[in-house]
Amino acid sequence: PPPPAGAVVLAREAGPLGVAVAVEARRVTALVLSPLGGGLSGLDVRIDGARTAACGSGCYAVAAAHARNISVEVAGFGPTRTASFELPAQASSAGALMRRARAAYRVLRSVSYLERLASDPQHAIVAQWRLERPNRIQYSIARGAQGIVIGRTRWDRETPHGRWVASAQTPLPQPATPWTHAANAHVLAQTPTTTTVSFVDTTVPAYFTVVLDRRTLLTLALQMTASAHFMIESNFRFNEPRAIRRPR
Repeated sequence: PPPPAGAVVLAREAGPLGVAVAVEARRVTALVLSPLGGGLSGLDVRIDGARTAACGSGCYAVAAAHARNISVEVAGFGPTRTASFELPAQASSAGALMRRARAAYRVLRSVSYLERLASDPQHAIVAQWRLERPNRIQYSIARGAQGIVIGRTRWDRETPHGRWVASAQTPLPQPATPWTHAANAHVLAQTPTTTTVSFVDTTVPAYFTVVLDRRTLLTLALQMTASAHFMIESNFRFNEPRAIRRPR
């Protein structure tokens, strides 16, 4: 189920599981994401040591006051795992801010970033991505597959020196953010140059924490937690000259 309206959401990886919390004044809801997708029910989940009550698929809640540090203990799926979360002293609403940040991203000429995508602590890939207006994408996995998309055509190869194979492609408007909707968006922290925001995109579903440049609202770092998809994006570069071209 989606988190309660107005709740502050935080999420992290716990072995092969994704664990999120939705925090209200006198209630904490934990959502456990299965490696196979969706919520994982039938677990023994405790929040700060308190036994929880089921509140939907993969949903566990306790009605009680809480401190700024919240611990979620998950038992019943392999070894017992604990996910810890630190709440900000204050968390102002950031829905309008995230709409502006997405708009700022979408009008860029190009975006490049490094991405680490894991399904659990033992399995991860690292790839370099580049997005260019209006519909160009390029990725390169370290010592692995590569791909190029330009409009209605894509090219793929399995190794850095393999043969490119062309195929049809539905055009993908770029640059596109990894999220479409930012529900429960709240400011977690601010520095003189950055703003850190957490939110959930219930259409995936996935939980995000992003670091934005306070002046431009461009994304400087991003962490996503979803079922078997634990993603970190960093080293962002913007508006560089066009570099994506048809392979030879």
